[in-house]
Order: sequence, then C-alpha cells, then structure tokens
Amino acid sequence: MYACREVLDHLSTGQVVLTRGGALALPGAGLGVQRYWGSAQELPQDTRPVFIIPWGPPPPLELLPSQKHLLAKAETFRKRPHEQHHIFPQAFREWFTSKRIDIDEFTLLLEVEEHHRIHRGTKGGPWNAAWRKFIESNRSATKEEIYRYAGKLIYEFGLLGVVTPYGRRGLLPPPPIQSY
Repeated sequence: MYACREVLDHLSTGQVVLTRGGALALPGAGLGVQRYWGSAQELPQDTRPVFIIPWGPPPPLELLPSQKHLLAKAETFRKRPHEQHHIFPQAFREWFTSKRIDIDEFTLLLEVEEHHRIHRGTKGGPWNAAWRKFIESNRSATKEEIYRYAGKLIYEFGLLGVVTPYGRRGLLPPPPIQSY
C-alpha cells in the first residue's frame, strides 16, 4: 500500500482522516503489531511503501562456513556404524527382572567404538562394573532409584541418544561437540 495524495494533504493540515469502514486514522497513532510495516516515514513527502506484504517463499538461507562444517561432521558421524547398548546390562537380567524392569525396553544407539569403550575389559568393562557395584550395595533398591542411577551413569559416561526398545532402530544421537 502506498499513501495516496489526498491522505497526505489531509495529514499535512493535521486533520483526522476517515479510513475504509469509517474508523478514524489519527496521524502518528500506533496500530498494534507491525511485523510487515515499512520503516518510519517522513510524511507527507516520503513515497516509500507504508505496508509490505511478502509474496512467495522467503529467499534461501545462506549457511555460514562454520555451519556447513558442522553439517558435514554430522553427516560423517551418521554414516559410521552404530550398535544398540542396553542401559541395564544383560549380565544382570535376573536382578532387573525381579525389580520388574524389562531391560530390552531401554537401549541407546551408540557408535560401535563408543559402545566397545564402555564395555572394554573384564566382565563387561566399566559400565557393567558400575552396575555390579550398585547392585551389590543396593539389593533392595526401588525401581525409581534404579532409573535414577541409570540416568546418572548415562551422564557420567557421556552417552547421548534416544532410549528405544531393543531391535528397533532409534534416532541417531547428535555428533559429539568438541571445543576448539
């Protein structure tokens, strides 16, 4: 919309101008949300548009080089092989079952190397060792305490991912963030 000459003439004299529908338009009065309004105008001599309606799709976004680099890293990460990791170790299936926890309902999709890292060593590695220690000192733990400990371990081991049932491919976690 462009301001017409008649409106400009009335505004320059300080008169109130009737708008379409009979409402009053007071010079300088705010009209609420102005998302698509042009810049402030120096009426009456300014002829820039008063109201802009964006037609069509927005222009494509140009990514910064750092964003392109992160997207490339994420794509490389997603192409690496992944395995499902039981949050509640299979070695202690009987104990978890006695606590009414189905361990096959709680897995994370991890990179193969990450999965091997947390299980590397004797008797299931540090992941199973942490659970073994918890189970031995918390034989009467409640289901809530067990879940809380699982969350604590996931945090301490720096694992990321969506919890999904075993056998169903979950969403891949985002690539690890490295500080520069």
